[in-house]
Amino acid sequence: MKKFANRKEAGKKLAESLFHLKRFHPLIIALPKGGVPIAIEIAKKLQAEVGILISRKIGLPFHPEYAAGAVCENELPIWNANVLDEAELEASHLEGVVKRERQTISALKRSLRQDGAPPDVKGRWVVLVDDGLATGATMKAAISYVKSNGAKKITIALPVGYATSIKQIEPYVDEAIVLNMPSNFYAVGDYYKDFPGLKIEKIVRKLEKFHRHEQKNEQKNEVKIEKRDDRSHEVEHAS
Repeated sequence: MKKFANRKEAGKKLAESLFHLKRFHPLIIALPKGGVPIAIEIAKKLQAEVGILISRKIGLPFHPEYAAGAVCENELPIWNANVLDEAELEASHLEGVVKRERQTISALKRSLRQDGAPPDVKGRWVVLVDDGLATGATMKAAISYVKSNGAKKITIALPVGYATSIKQIEPYVDEAIVLNMPSNFYAVGDYYKDFPGLKIEKIVRKLEKFHRHEQKNEQKNEVKIEKRDDRSHEVEHAS
C-alpha cells in the first residue's frame, strides 16, 4: 500500500489531477480540519479561492466514530438509514448528539471564518476537499448543502476514499477525483506516513498565510495590468 508523506504532499498530487478545472475559476472548499491543508495546495496550483464549509459527523452514542449521519452548517441532518436500523435507533434518539455538533459548528465558524458566513457557492464550480473518506457522511451533507445553495457544478476531491462509499456518492456529483480507492478500508490515517491531529490554531495560521499569499498575488497582477495599460497609452500617443 503506497502512502502519502503527509497532507501537503497529498494536496499537491491531487492538484495535478484537478488542473483541468483552472479555466473554470473553481471555488475550493475545505471540510475542516483535515481538508484545509489539502485545499490550500490545490488552490495555489489552480490560483483559486479557498472557502470553509463545516460538516460534522453524527456518531452513535455507544460508537462515536461510526456515523449515523452528518450535519452541515445550519442545514437539517442527513441520516444513514442502514446504520440507524442496525443500531435499532430513531433519529430522534440522537437529538443530543446533533445539538452538540451544532455547537461545535458554531464555534468553528467563529474560529475559521472571520465573518462567520459560509462561502457563496451560487453559480460556482465547487470542489469539495477532505483528507479522506470512510463512510462519506460528512461529504454527503456538504454535497447536499452546496446543491441546495445553487452550486453550478460539484467535484469531490480526495487523496483516498473507501471504494464502496465513493460509488454511493458519485451519482450526486459531476465529478469525483479520488487518487486511491481501496476496497478494504479501515482508517484514513493508514494511507499517510505522517498524519498528525490538527489543532484549530494551526489551521487558522495556515489559512491566514494562504490569504496573505493570495493578496500579494492580486497586488502583483494589478501592477502588471497597470504597466500594460501604461504601455498601451504610450503606443497610442506615439501614433
